[in-house]
Amino acid sequence: MKIQRNTLILALVAFGLASGIYIQQRLAVTDSLGEVRVEGAEPLFDFDEADVVQFTINRPDLSLSLKKQGPASTGDAVADLDAEAAALGQPDWAITAPEQIPASDGAVAFLLNLLATGDRHESFTLANDGQPKGPTQQRLAEFGLDQPIAQVDLTLVDGTTHKLLLGNSNFDNSGIYAVQDVDPSYEEIEIFWVNSSLGPAMLRPLEEWRYTAELPDDSEVTTTDGAAENSDAIEPSELAPLDGGELALPSTVDGLPGQAATGPAADGDLAPDGSSDNLTEEEKSSQP
Repeated sequence: MKIQRNTLILALVAFGLASGIYIQQRLAVTDSLGEVRVEGAEPLFDFDEADVVQFTINRPDLSLSLKKQGPASTGDAVADLDAEAAALGQPDWAITAPEQIPASDGAVAFLLNLLATGDRHESFTLANDGQPKGPTQQRLAEFGLDQPIAQVDLTLVDGTTHKLLLGNSNFDNSGIYAVQDVDPSYEEIEIFWVNSSLGPAMLRPLEEWRYTAELPDDSEVTTTDGAAENSDAIEPSELAPLDGGELALPSTVDGLPGQAATGPAADGDLAPDGSSDNLTEEEKSSQP
């Protein structure tokens, strides 16, 4: 069977259109302002989590600054926590604005780990026309990058700085569009998408950034020697007084054996000479 020429042409045109639609959806929208770079994932930053000593998150609802505690060591580019603070179990990080309070190491570690180990995907560039309301700004608005939902500015132990801006989610909500280390003077602006977990990591409320110490159980208090005191122990005020309104005293005081307790003698106690002060006159006269 011979395939007609028109049928073959139509098949090739259909294949070409399908390929073009696939490439457009898979990579990005390409026009005179943008150039798609067909690349796989690449590292977002080239620093380690421990290299960060300070960062600030700017959001429409909050400006939050945090700083690592303790002196920075030289050579290894690692910030060491003060030994005394570590012994006391104090956190490595502190909030410096809008308040000064210890920070949650867990919240900080989660964000910094995403930044240090994360990747950027399907990056493409836009020509920067430098116009406040020009085509470049209009394209940035399509990705939510004209008014970012969050921006983080990082300072490393060697003084190097980085920044990352987050915009809208991508078409299948698998990531968030972002730009990094952008400057208004740049001729091109590179856009890519990053892990969607960075959104919640940067948008968590202020109370989740605060350090919360674990309090001991109210039912048990540990003494300085490590022994546990039972909260059900009887307090001295709960002891019932003896007759006469006085509490019973031990037969020894301050560890001195044989020292009699002070207070009135009880019925039947003997006087120092062996006689009883409580005997009647009749009983005394009958004694030899």
